[in-house]
Amino acid sequence: MRRAVFIFAAVATLVSRAAAAELAAQPTVREGVSIRLPAGWTADAPAGTTEGGRRTPLTARAGTRDKDDTGDFQTVMSVSVELGNKVDAAAQQARLASDRMLSNYEAVEKPTAVKLAGAEGVMFGGTFMLGPLKLRSRQYMLAKGGKVYVVTFTSLASQWARYRPLLEASVGSMAVGPEK
Repeated sequence: MRRAVFIFAAVATLVSRAAAAELAAQPTVREGVSIRLPAGWTADAPAGTTEGGRRTPLTARAGTRDKDDTGDFQTVMSVSVELGNKVDAAAQQARLASDRMLSNYEAVEKPTAVKLAGAEGVMFGGTFMLGPLKLRSRQYMLAKGGKVYVVTFTSLASQWARYRPLLEASVGSMAVGPEK
């Protein structure tokens, strides 16, 4: 059993190193958030502030659109920031499930505690339909310095295994700090 765990850990380390090598050499920095995007991804102009006070300083898109039997989709990652001191993933996941825009949202990853970028938080994921497309999404919610940072990643469900290591490497490179 120990040998199996060791082999699994060694393979996971090699996969994460390979994914990290596929990230851009320099981080993208916006409003106190620094993150290395996958190489070839493009960062959009920052979005404005929503009515609830949430800002989305970073939205990045894969360089190409992915296709499956139902259509095509451009994989996307966004980082949003709002005032707050704690995260409630169960409530967020419930909101996603009841959101009329996310047809048939189904939780596939229950909220799990994470510590990233010096911040404590949670990670969870789900699938939902967008027209004929089945999409897979994961959110990281992190609280630090009176702010909640929400990283959302969405791809075709059929492409999730391909993008997951890149997402994890990118999120692992994230740093949050004071606004400049």
